[in-house]
Amino acid sequence: MDAEYLCGEITPGDDADDAAWVSADDLKNKNVNTKTLELLSVLYNFQ
Repeated sequence: MDAEYLCGEITPGDDADDAAWVSADDLKNKNVNTKTLELLSVLYNFQ
């Protein structure tokens, strides 16, 4: 789940409804799996 922005628009693959670059604060308003939030917290110090 790690990416580096190079250029262009982000688009979801056929396995997703949406794709977006979001901040840690924006994640609080998204429907994100609890385990995913825990992982992001450990890897990137998201609170």
